Amino acid sequence: SNFKSSAKGPPWVEFSPDGRWLAAAHADGIRLWDAASAHQIAIAPSRECRKVLFHPSGRSLIASTQFGSDEWPIEFDATNQTLRMGPAQAFPAYSGDGCASLGRQGQYLAVGGTDHVRVFDVPTRRERARLGPCPKVTWVSISPDGEWVAAGNFHGSGVRLFRVSSTNLVKELPAPESASVGFSPT
Repeated sequence: SNFKSSAKGPPWVEFSPDGRWLAAAHADGIRLWDAASAHQIAIAPSRECRKVLFHPSGRSLIASTQFGSDEWPIEFDATNQTLRMGPAQAFPAYSGDGCASLGRQGQYLAVGGTDHVRVFDVPTRRERARLGPCPKVTWVSISPDGEWVAAGNFHGSGVRLFRVSSTNLVKELPAPESASVGFSPT
């Protein structure tokens, strides 16, 4: 396969909703590949990209780094077979591990910070909620309806479940070492 760019490989890859493209997070940015031909077709600079997420519409990518998140609009011209990415539109700055989760409809983005999880409204890029305290967040997942956020960590204190509308911590679940989190799709 031609999907190579570094000795370690990307920390995260994701297919576009239609399966046409594969996006990969890299230290120097987002690399976009044509999935059928395995050819790299674009690179968008982003410092220390840890996670890349396609918006469900397929019209943008969200890059999450330890310094914040950016949304990169994508336009594909089928007639000329050209792709245009950017310019990036930044979410408010935060520091963290670069973990992120996008709600099913693409309305909300949850990102893990140094000691909190922040939930943003994607269309406006405004902060909807700040959940925590939640130290050492390395995994975050937002429920399909955007009402719940789960946060896990690496060598930390387990999983925390928050209700977004009230910002309340609802449940702490013990985990002996590390805990990645996720919600079922329905």
